Order: sequence, then C-alpha cells, then structure tokens
Amino acid sequence: MKRKARGAIALLVSLAVSGVLSVSSKPLFAQGGSELVVLTPVLYGPVVAGVISPIMKSKYNVTVRYEDLLSSEIMAKVQAEKARPEASVACPSADGLVSGMRADLWQKLDLSVVTNIKELAPFARLKPYGEYGVGISGATAVLEYHTGVFKEKGWKAPTSWWDLKDPRYKGRVGLTSTTSGTAVGLLMFWARVLDPKHPRGNVDAAFNFASDLVKAGQILSFPTRSSEVNQLMERGEIWIATQYSEGAYQFAAKGAPVSAVTPQEGTVLFATGCSIVKAAPNPKMANEFINLMIGARYQRALALDRWSIPANSTQELPPSWAKYLSFSKEQQAKMYVPDVEEFAEFRPAWHNRWVKEIESRR
Repeated sequence: MKRKARGAIALLVSLAVSGVLSVSSKPLFAQGGSELVVLTPVLYGPVVAGVISPIMKSKYNVTVRYEDLLSSEIMAKVQAEKARPEASVACPSADGLVSGMRADLWQKLDLSVVTNIKELAPFARLKPYGEYGVGISGATAVLEYHTGVFKEKGWKAPTSWWDLKDPRYKGRVGLTSTTSGTAVGLLMFWARVLDPKHPRGNVDAAFNFASDLVKAGQILSFPTRSSEVNQLMERGEIWIATQYSEGAYQFAAKGAPVSAVTPQEGTVLFATGCSIVKAAPNPKMANEFINLMIGARYQRALALDRWSIPANSTQELPPSWAKYLSFSKEQQAKMYVPDVEEFAEFRPAWHNRWVKEIESRR
C-alpha cells in the first residue's frame, strides 16, 4: 500500500474514533437502498402501495414494486424465473402454495422476523401455512341476489344453498365455473354437507346437486370470475348466484342493487397467502415485508378497501364490515376450511369433470 493511501486511512480512523465523523443510526442494509418485487393478488397492490411501501422506504430505504396478477399468472412467472428469480414475494392461491412447495419454489419464513404470525387467525396458519407462507386474508363463498328483483316480486332473501333449486329462479341462476377456486371450494363444502362420510377426493354428491340444477333448467350462465357475476346481475340477466364474498360486498358497497348472504348450512372459508421465493433477492426484506402484511395496519386497510376477512385476529372492524366479514371466532367456527392438499390434488380432475358433466350439458 502506498504511503499516501496509508495516511488517508489512518486519518479516517482517527476522525471516526474522535467523533468528528458521525456514524449513521440507520441499518446497514438501508444505506444503498434496494428494490423488492412483490407479486400481489389482483387489486391488492394499491393497498400495499398506500400502507406498506412508505414504511419499507422510510425504515429500510427499500422501494417496493408490485405486480397485480391472477394466481395462475403468479405461478407461471415464479416457475419461469426459478433459475434467476426477480420477485422476492409471491401471493398465489392456496393450491399455488402447495404446488410451489412441490416444485421447491419457496423458502421457509424467518420467524425471528415474521413475529406477527402469533396474531394470525387459525385459518391463516393452518398447514402448509406457517412454515412456507402465511395467510394474509380470507374470503368465503356466498349467495348473491338481485335486491331489486326480489323486492319487486315480494320475495324474501334466500337462506340456503338449496334455494338455487327454487323454480322461481328458473333460467336466472349463475353457477360459478370451476375455473374459479370459489366453485372448487363449494364442491368440497357441498359434498361435506350432503355426504358427511364421503371419502377423500369424492365430491359426487356435490356434482349430483349441480347436475340437478342443470337438468331443471335453473342455470343461465357459468361465470368464471366475480366481476362477471356482478355484470350479469346488474343487467338483470341473473337474479341469484354463487359468488366470491369480496366481489359481492364490494359491489354492494358501491350502491349496486345486490346483497349477499351466508347460507344457514355454512360456507367455505378460503385463505389468500404469501410466500418468499426461494433464492430470490433480499430475503431479509422479504420477511420484513410479509411481517408488515400480517400486521394490524395493513390488515385493517385491506379489509376496509377489499372487503376481505382479516387474517390478523386482533382487528376490530367498523360494524358495517364486521357484520359481513365472518371475523369473530364464533363466526369462523361455522366455516369450513378445505384441506389445501386435497384441493390442490383433485382440482384438475374435478374441473375436467365439471366441464364435461355440468357446463357442456346446459
């Protein structure tokens, strides 16, 4: 080392020791700044941008870049980038979590960082959540109905899933396609109610119910997403339909002529979760990000914006939201949380059967 360089280093050390040079109190990983790419469920990203992004920037000097995608798109992207991941956090459906585990796409959570996991409701940390991911929100299947039509005809609100068989609704029923996870979850739930002793993977009783609806001429359409249900109902083409709770409550909150009920038999409760992509950049910040996602501030904002059931059990929501979001322990005790492994294993076969036996016969 040259004499001048040695002298410069000695001077810097001397100044630091004497206190002339100040030492930043910020974490070392915040010094240069970085970017965290997150693959969020559709329409969840803006809430991330409004609540979590400012915290990540101010506390860690990390810029969050989100991409709102369907679960299938999230899984395709993570799989395509497996050798060299760009995204650090991915939030697919529960069966996406399972298939990702089988494909070795996720890394285990650092529970020394993800400390808010202790505040999660049971549905958000049931296996395989809790190790390779966490549930960040919940949603249910509901019966959505056209309040204008029901009022005009003097009908009371539906109370049962079996009301879909009511001849008054002939040709005006929307039955969600198994392209959507909502319908797959309902198959599992209906089979459980109609045939409590059915073997794992056997949902014949549910298929028989759907088949009876088709034979009776009840079904007008098999919507593939909640927005399609809402469009058909707003136009008055369908009067009652199976629906994803977030889509129903959001639509009603905007003043649409619809309402939604949880049938007396109960319903299925889904978790939407997030995982850390294996070998992704910035795993430390990915864990910090997930911890914020299941923290009280983001959970409340997500519930109020998206009408999702909070995964964080410490939340107290305004009465208008709490009435519908199945949030209390008593409410959730009546919900059926499907076996995620069974859901992932049989979903392809059930969908193929649905297309062949149900949709093609309308």
